[in-house]
Amino acid sequence: MTSESWFAAPRLARAGFIIPALVLILMGLSASCGGGSSSPDSVTSNSALILTPSSPTVLQTETLQLHAMMQASDGSMQDVTTSALWSSSTNNSTSIESIGQEFPGLATGNAAGSTTITAKFNGMTASATLNCISNYAPQALSVLPSTVTVAVGTVQQFRAAETMDRNGTEETGIATWTVSDTSKATIETAGQSTPGVLTAISPGTITVTATSPDGLTNTATVVIPGGLPNTYKIPVPEMLTGQNYLSYSGGLYENDSNTPPADHDAAGLAAAAAVQPLDTSGNPSPSGNIVLLGVGMSNAYYELTAFTADADVVGSGANYPTVMTLNGAKPEATTCWWTLAEGVPVCDTSPLGNQYDRVLTDVLTPAGLTEAQVQVLWIKEADPFPAETLNNPSLCDPSVTGCINNVPLGATGSGCTIASTAEACYFDKLLGEMVRAAKVRYPNLKQMFISSRIYGGYVSFPLNPEPYAYEYGLAAKWFIENQVIQARTGQADPVSGDLSYTDGSTAWAAWGPYIWANSVEPQTFDGIAWETNPIDDYLSDGTHPSAPAGEDLVAAQLMDFFLTSPYTPWFRAVPGQQAKKTR
Repeated sequence: MTSESWFAAPRLARAGFIIPALVLILMGLSASCGGGSSSPDSVTSNSALILTPSSPTVLQTETLQLHAMMQASDGSMQDVTTSALWSSSTNNSTSIESIGQEFPGLATGNAAGSTTITAKFNGMTASATLNCISNYAPQALSVLPSTVTVAVGTVQQFRAAETMDRNGTEETGIATWTVSDTSKATIETAGQSTPGVLTAISPGTITVTATSPDGLTNTATVVIPGGLPNTYKIPVPEMLTGQNYLSYSGGLYENDSNTPPADHDAAGLAAAAAVQPLDTSGNPSPSGNIVLLGVGMSNAYYELTAFTADADVVGSGANYPTVMTLNGAKPEATTCWWTLAEGVPVCDTSPLGNQYDRVLTDVLTPAGLTEAQVQVLWIKEADPFPAETLNNPSLCDPSVTGCINNVPLGATGSGCTIASTAEACYFDKLLGEMVRAAKVRYPNLKQMFISSRIYGGYVSFPLNPEPYAYEYGLAAKWFIENQVIQARTGQADPVSGDLSYTDGSTAWAAWGPYIWANSVEPQTFDGIAWETNPIDDYLSDGTHPSAPAGEDLVAAQLMDFFLTSPYTPWFRAVPGQQAKKTR
């Protein structure tokens, strides 16, 4: 599956979370499937349209997100949900939003009964019978994560959900939680402040059991090592000298440090000083604007929705409206979609199109702004289904025989080579292409701040699960180090490519806020933690931040970063400035 929008769930309250479903495949380009329409080269006679879930059920008055997936002859998948034409045979029972509406594929249960839901895309048709019911009968209980390593003295949040005739319902806060050996770990249960939170006490392997009020039960396995194994995911900025993850050192920057090295620091301060208000032609102007543009996938889109609402307000501390903070991210728009300044990227098998064109048309122009005024980017990206679709493994320990990352131990920067198979290396390659394309479209781009994605241990689909979610943090660290090394040596990294900010290939890059945390274990670096009890910080898919809690958590980190970083003085309000809202 190649589209991140599989999890681009609408920002509506849901009781359930998505459980893998059997899919209905109807071959396209045939008379019985609405054939006869023209289709792009990427759609062949062997393409198929898949509707999931294939036997959907929705509760009366609630909503359910359906997805349309196009499967190519090579087995690769592309989410075309937002581009499909959706219809319901009986709107009185269940209605569904279609292309051109806010949430295509979102079904709403109106009254008990059955209806046929149909999706059409490029001559292909898929349909399924959707039942609208007044209540659900629980069928099973899932416990996530099912297997996990927890270090002594640390905590892990578990999640329980009943699977239904539909997606599922959250049970974390009302389940009874027990552990097989209380001398090795304890866990809070229903009626306590944080049900499902386990605290590791001593080494061993134990079983966690969750029981729902309906009597359904399931278990998870917890390994508590005697020491801290190098498979344990320590937040990158919290890794001490001598600690490592799979033999890779931490720190946001080189030499286990969270501070940029002196030469990169000086370049960053110079870049910050060059950021100034520009008119629409890109010329310096006291009445012009500085555009801080956020780009990325659905996680970034939702987080930026909250951040821009906070920043684009007089009195927020931000230099609004001189600084215009804009949300250029989009659900589905994973890294590959941003790799070409012009034209259609290779990942485009649905009409998502060139993302820079979309940002110009839908974001900048309506705000009265131009590409020439974009001087700063915040980037948060990931690749969809790295193991299932891209066949990119997570990192392994290069000191162990059989490791096939092709990332050598002790290398400077990432050490990735053209032959590297690890997802972290592939991500660095795409990120390099992305930032060079951005510099072409935004010629006055001066700074880029990168954040890796949030914790992925609660996911119910393998979109960007652990350990990939964590390893994107190492990839971002390596990417920035590659730029530092190139500035010193003149040699570009073979995978990231040319990252020079002196010859105009791209802009100066540094870390934005680091927002990954190991479950509910707070970072000592900035105190962030990710709760799932009861799904406070996540949507029901366990992947996207919830509204408002999860979105606000990241928005607060972004606001604090831009208000305090030595590299962002241009963001902070000028004392005594009088301003009024202009959009």
